[in-house]
Amino acid sequence: MKITGKNLLVAGCSVSDYTEVEQTYGEHLAKHLNLNYIHRAAGCGSNWRMWRVIFDAVNNNIITPEDLIIVQYTEITRTEFWSDTSGNWTLEDPLDTGGVMIRWKMDAHEWTPNINSRPLFREYLKHIDLNVEWNKFLQHHTMFQCFMKERGFKNLYFLVAPGYSFKDAKANRNVIVEDFYKDNVISYNRMFRHANADGFHMNETGHDLLGKHLAQMFLT
Repeated sequence: MKITGKNLLVAGCSVSDYTEVEQTYGEHLAKHLNLNYIHRAAGCGSNWRMWRVIFDAVNNNIITPEDLIIVQYTEITRTEFWSDTSGNWTLEDPLDTGGVMIRWKMDAHEWTPNINSRPLFREYLKHIDLNVEWNKFLQHHTMFQCFMKERGFKNLYFLVAPGYSFKDAKANRNVIVEDFYKDNVISYNRMFRHANADGFHMNETGHDLLGKHLAQMFLT
C-alpha cells in the first residue's frame, strides 16, 4: 500500500493518547513510515471532537488527500461543550476564537476540574438515550465519510478499539462504512493484550506492537 503524503494524523480518545506511555502507536507508525506525526487524540475525547479536529485540519490545509488519517472511534455518548471558563487544559481544547471545548463523558460531573460545568454535566445525563445517540452517531459518521470522500481523502482508516465503539453490541448493530472506505476498517483484537493496570489502555509494549502491525500492513 503506497502512502504518498508527508503526514500521519491520528484522532482518537485516551486509547490513542499518551495515557501512561511515552510514545503512542501513531508515533511509532509515523517513524516506521517516515511520516510527520500529527497527534489529535485526547483523553476523554469524543467522536464529535475527532470529526471537528479532522474537519479543521482539512479546511486549514494541515493535511492533504495524500496523507494518512487514522480514526479510532470511542463510545457514542461522549460529546463536548463550549465554555468561556478554563478549568484544566488536559481535558479541554482552547479555541482561537475564544473559550475552550470541554470534553464530556458519562459521570464527568463527578470528577471534571471545571467546577462551573458540573451542573450542566449532571443535567446532561438526564438527556441521554442510547438509541438516539446511536442514530446521531451513524448520521454524522456517514456525513464525515462523504465529506472526506468529496475532498479526495482515500487514505482514511478506522481503527477498531475493542469495547469502545464501532458496534452497538447490545442491539447487535454495526457501524455503516461507505463502499469507498469498505476496505479501510482495521481490526486488531490483540490491542489490550499488553495493557496498563486498568485493562482498557495499552502499555508501552502494546503501543509499540500496534505501531509495527500497522506499519507492516501499510508497507505491504
